[in-house]
Amino acid sequence: MSAFDSAFDSSFDVASGGGGIVVPDPVLVGSLSVSFQCRISVVNPLLFDSSAGAVSWYATVMVGGLDVSSHLCGQVQISGGESESRVASFSLIPQSVAQLDSFESAPVTIDLTLFRPGQTATYRRFTGRVETVNFNPAERLASIACRDGYQERIKAIRSAAEAAALTGGLAVSDQKVMAWIDSDPDPVGYFNNLLQTMRGCVAIDSSGLWQAIPWNIGTPSVSFDDSEIMDSSMTLSRPDRADVPESIVATLNHRFYRLHAAAVHLDWSCVSRYDMVIDGLPAAPKSMIMSALNNASGWLVKGEVAMTEPPVGGSLVQVGPHSVSYLTSSQQAALTCQSFTAWMYRRWYQQVEVRYRVTVATGGASERDESITANIESTFDAASWESTPTAETSNGIYAANAPVVSVQKTGYEGLKAPWPQINRALDHYADLTPADISISVEYVVAKALHKAAAGARKQTIQFERPLDPRWEIGSVIGAHAYGVSGVGQLVSFKDSLDHDSGEAVSQFVLACPKGNSSQTNFSSSIVLPLPDVQHNFGMYPLSNWFGASTRTLPNPPEDQLVGFLFNVQPLSEATFPAYSTYDAAAPVYNQQFRIVMPGIPANVRDPLVIDQTITATINIAGSGVEVTF
Repeated sequence: MSAFDSAFDSSFDVASGGGGIVVPDPVLVGSLSVSFQCRISVVNPLLFDSSAGAVSWYATVMVGGLDVSSHLCGQVQISGGESESRVASFSLIPQSVAQLDSFESAPVTIDLTLFRPGQTATYRRFTGRVETVNFNPAERLASIACRDGYQERIKAIRSAAEAAALTGGLAVSDQKVMAWIDSDPDPVGYFNNLLQTMRGCVAIDSSGLWQAIPWNIGTPSVSFDDSEIMDSSMTLSRPDRADVPESIVATLNHRFYRLHAAAVHLDWSCVSRYDMVIDGLPAAPKSMIMSALNNASGWLVKGEVAMTEPPVGGSLVQVGPHSVSYLTSSQQAALTCQSFTAWMYRRWYQQVEVRYRVTVATGGASERDESITANIESTFDAASWESTPTAETSNGIYAANAPVVSVQKTGYEGLKAPWPQINRALDHYADLTPADISISVEYVVAKALHKAAAGARKQTIQFERPLDPRWEIGSVIGAHAYGVSGVGQLVSFKDSLDHDSGEAVSQFVLACPKGNSSQTNFSSSIVLPLPDVQHNFGMYPLSNWFGASTRTLPNPPEDQLVGFLFNVQPLSEATFPAYSTYDAAAPVYNQQFRIVMPGIPANVRDPLVIDQTITATINIAGSGVEVTF
């Protein structure tokens, strides 16, 4: 039976008299075989025009390759929705025990055929498998429930890439926030998390093909008015207060280490020869100075210490009327220091948490905020980076012919990379790149968008009309009846066909959110914080401190007592007692070279929290619903 009128048929003709061009005789130049799945429907839309009169229907149910349509009784129901299994149920009279047994887990297809004189159309409406079979022996009736392969497809996921492919590029896959673990995969949990970032939904269509469906609402494929919607079936539902919060706050917490480096310049010179002569003062041993430098807590000598030895030989020192020769042997000069300069270096880490945050206003009346939070962390052994390498101790393993090994660097030269600029800081993201952080930001923004859009899409128009199997999940449909007008996206349907009464009805639920675009999407960007740090460690100059002397300070602050601490000889040992500054009542020092390096200020050592704004644009498809009385 033709589904088209003669004018429509001619457009498919290729011979003379048709609507196409004349095609020359073909010449075979080669051949190959291909196979693919497709669904083609060419239907005269007048078949679904309610004003044209009644339409007859017929359900073709195949179970395990066997046509059981003639044994159906009661209702056939098919329903589906966003990101869920499509299900079907029907009842039939099995013809034998063997047939009843064969129904278990058997593949099922359901085709719906509609026709009136001169017009016909057949649609595949369900592809799946038998889920349960309940048999009533008194009525000899088998009630069969079926489900498509939605759940099985998700359970069969074997990698993060495969899961992302099922979303059709509409989700944000972030292995830093939600990692796929090969050793212990959780495909269902992973995919459900992925769905929460999706700018749409997924479903298996009537032909059994997986579909990723964007939440886009543009020009409707069809619009239904009062004459095409069953009386009293239309319902407008608003979102619950819990579905639409006042705002959604999306936050990405990124924890990493800020690496600091500081350097302080030291210089010192000994007292004059005159002071050494009149007070019998000692020369500073090189070993004492190096010990002090090497034992400065947390600080390392950077490079070489530039030491100046006293000149070898004698020099005249004038003490009053006396000229004294001050002698220094080459052995003494090699062991003592007249002056030195050195750089002291220190590095340390600071734990930093950057909170990237955006607030998405959703306009809800619940006066509450919904929070979405994700965390990422840079993996880095900061303690090892900060620690000072020390020399290894030889255990005398080999008696002879020991293998040649490289000498382990110690001190400053043995420190690990990275190297922050001197007196500055470096934000070290280690195994994370700026691109990784941006993807994680997209992840939380995508979750916020999904939650906001899902809440807005709880505004729905529901109605019934005569059986209409043309529309799949995601179809854009308009409804304008009974004072309610809106364009929405099909989020669920239910087809009910009753063999007893002959009634066949399709129930549609359209999501009609109040949006700001025809597409649901977003954009986001961030600015990474810069470590605006400038270290300037001040410390008291290295000096010479006289003990047991009239020049001894009575109570100096201890942090100022840095440099060479020594004592004046008692008068009984003085060469020139009259010129000595000895004071028996003055404090006496333990002779030492004392270095007190500055400590690290708390603001660059303690954990730091930085708030950064996510710049985001959120679009939700939809134009809302208009109600008139």
